[in-house]
Amino acid sequence: MHASSNRVHPVYSSELSHNERRYGKGCSLILQIYRAAREQPVGSFLDFVLGILRSAVSFDSCRWATVEFGGRTAVTQFVHLQNEPEKLVGDWEAVSNQDPFKALLVANPGRAFMIHSPTFLADPALAPVREYTRRYHHVNGLGAMTQAGSPSHWNTISLFRAKPENQFSEHERRRFQLLMPHLIEALEHNRLNGLRNAGISTGTEVTPASAIACGDGQLAYASDDFISLLQHEWPGWKGHSLPDALYAHFARRGPETFQGRAISVSAKQIDSSMFLSASRLNPLRLLSPREALAARAFGQGLTSKETAKQLQISPATVRVLLQRVYSKLQISDKAQLATLLARHGVPEIQGVRSTAPHVRLG
Repeated sequence: MHASSNRVHPVYSSELSHNERRYGKGCSLILQIYRAAREQPVGSFLDFVLGILRSAVSFDSCRWATVEFGGRTAVTQFVHLQNEPEKLVGDWEAVSNQDPFKALLVANPGRAFMIHSPTFLADPALAPVREYTRRYHHVNGLGAMTQAGSPSHWNTISLFRAKPENQFSEHERRRFQLLMPHLIEALEHNRLNGLRNAGISTGTEVTPASAIACGDGQLAYASDDFISLLQHEWPGWKGHSLPDALYAHFARRGPETFQGRAISVSAKQIDSSMFLSASRLNPLRLLSPREALAARAFGQGLTSKETAKQLQISPATVRVLLQRVYSKLQISDKAQLATLLARHGVPEIQGVRSTAPHVRLG
């Protein structure tokens, strides 16, 4: 899920009928949406505002997501489903690059479109997409997309009806087009309020590597930095739910901080939501005390012989220690070691200390 820096500024669509403007139905719904953003807990907000949307545009099922396009398939970073199985997410990603409805929405950001799937997907070349819509009973669809801060990230809300005769009307399309950007904006406000209440943000500034997860581990929000850190720890992780190991840790140990190979993640539980922040661990903590002493001396500019003399060990032992250091830190030369030392410093070394004083360099 991507944290949007370029916010959508909702405006009334010029396509709204005079009657809607006159009677203010749209205004009333918008006020309800933003009131919910202030008052509803993060864990219940999405279902609550979808109830507001359903009062204006009825639907059988819904997919609300933030998706990254750019590779061979889409990558869903956040998703909220109503009356849909979780399996739908991967199945849609598999056909997304062939989906002409997705292409239509991306080409027309902020504009809502309605389709009758059997007609819209009649081309034989679209058989995989048509089979996907048949499997999930997406006979009639209504959707819109807006950009989520970068050219490859998109907010999307899609509504579906299963009965062929129950097609969306032009009136419903216009009303959905009016409400959709407000739903996206209100969601961002609701997340910010939740992070602020959890102490993970102040004002409008959010801790860079932060996330919000539901009780089942599904991500309601995740910043780019949070996603990047978790992918560093779990290279195969895609991002719409917490990695199994992280979810199991918090399910078993509550808010106790998770420490992995390269990152730490802290959590705070409020109601049914978990508010998380992640940070990169100092890689030098992986070193034994003797390895850390050798790394510090050698990385600060001493030669192997000078390091051996300072630590009162043999040059051969220094070479062995440095080989272990390079292996553990996944580096290959002294310059990289010096960079890590400058960036992180050596953690407090306990258990072993040099009997010789530190050499002051230059």
